[in-house]
Amino acid sequence: MRLSNTEKVHRYIRRHPEQWKEYHRNYARNKMLKMNGHCVRVDKRPFYGTCEICGRDIEGRMAWHHWNNEHPEWGIWVHYSLCHQAVEAAEQFNVVIPIYSFMKKFIEEGGIP
Repeated sequence: MRLSNTEKVHRYIRRHPEQWKEYHRNYARNKMLKMNGHCVRVDKRPFYGTCEICGRDIEGRMAWHHWNNEHPEWGIWVHYSLCHQAVEAAEQFNVVIPIYSFMKKFIEEGGIP
């Protein structure tokens, strides 16, 4: 008897739970974004494990910070707590963070895939 694709996927998940968990986590990290209470499918830039504001490794929770709801793929990877709050506050109060301003302009012009 031939298995359907759904049955094949379920069999793989049962046999390889750790690989499936890692694949699903990476897929969700790079493709899904919660925006205004809704999940949106977005092709984010690759995540290399470092914060793009401070340059340190992200060991805990990271965030995808985007500044344009029309183009949620324009964004940067930052620490969830400190750097993300700093960037949000900078936008709210029109404070310039040089590295953020540079990356924002560079990404909008298509400089980073």
